[in-house]
Amino acid sequence: MTQTRDQDGNFTWKFFGCTMEDLASAITQQLVQLTQDKTGLKGRYNFQFTATAQEMVEDIQSSTGLAKLGIHLQSDKGPGYNLVIDHIERPDAN
Repeated sequence: MTQTRDQDGNFTWKFFGCTMEDLASAITQQLVQLTQDKTGLKGRYNFQFTATAQEMVEDIQSSTGLAKLGIHLQSDKGPGYNLVIDHIERPDAN
């Protein structure tokens, strides 16, 4: 996957030989929320997705941009974990 931003502020993601598991991982990184592939699709795909900065904000809230690709995110319950960092200190200078 490659991600670029043009001079107008549009973001473009290009996926080459991407599995649905790879896409779920990329969505997890963008939404900062665990995303799992439950499509059952085993192939590899090439596709491109472009959005403005405003569309990105809206997409994070509603996933409407992903729907343009035929991808629908659905909330579900399942096993998982949360990592909470509530304190950090500088390491000793050794």
